[in-house]
Amino acid sequence: MDFDHAQLKSRDPIEIEIPSLMKLLDLPLFDLIKEYHGIVNIYKSNKSKTNTEKNSWSAYVITVYPVTPKAVVNIAVDTWPPTQTFWLPSDNLITNTFFCKTAKCGFSSDRMDNLRTHEAKCTGIQEIMPKQTLYGLKDDASTKLLRIFNMNIPNQNHLAVYDIETFNNGKHLIVVSIAVASTLEGPKYFQRLNDHPDSGYLLVKQFMEYLLFLQKKLVWKQSWVEEEVSYLKEENESSKLVSANELGKLINFIKSFNTLKCFGFNAR
Repeated sequence: MDFDHAQLKSRDPIEIEIPSLMKLLDLPLFDLIKEYHGIVNIYKSNKSKTNTEKNSWSAYVITVYPVTPKAVVNIAVDTWPPTQTFWLPSDNLITNTFFCKTAKCGFSSDRMDNLRTHEAKCTGIQEIMPKQTLYGLKDDASTKLLRIFNMNIPNQNHLAVYDIETFNNGKHLIVVSIAVASTLEGPKYFQRLNDHPDSGYLLVKQFMEYLLFLQKKLVWKQSWVEEEVSYLKEENESSKLVSANELGKLINFIKSFNTLKCFGFNAR
């Protein structure tokens, strides 16, 4: 070629077979599976539909091996081994998310060193590790109150759950109805009256006002919370069993029982 292909800019990857691409770039033919080291950088292609039904593209790194010199030709593949190959003539087509090349793994990182560490011990089995929170430890607030002040605080038995129904008008999600169930009273249902925007505003306003009503009802039902806080302050004032900082944590723990816990049904 008598021009620098590195200066090319493209909005989309160019689907092309490797022999044709090598001929176009005036480079020697090679085996993509076995001989790509130092010749091409291999990426994974990601194809999606936009709202206008046009194809949008981005290429995600499968692997970039530390070679000298670094390969200057970037290609994307649909899978590995590939059934389709695409030439990426410009860097704007590449998003630097590094994926493990082991089949069925799915690990990804924006750091190559993290990928190499993962690949060294990858088993090919995808593992999902949720965040874990431990409850009921020996030194939690409830245990401390019982052990130090002989205060037996009951478990929180009150909560509210809501479910929001919507429909998509092609541009936005429109709220149609909201149902609320709680331990404080029977189920409550709010429904949109018409298609006017004011109706949607009124629906959400009524829902929020109802949650505030439940919050006030919770405080009214649990008068013991303030009584326990007063008792704790008096006990520690006379005996100085815990520091001021620790006392504040214990007080906040007791007061948290007067905060209504709200959960969305199927919420993420």
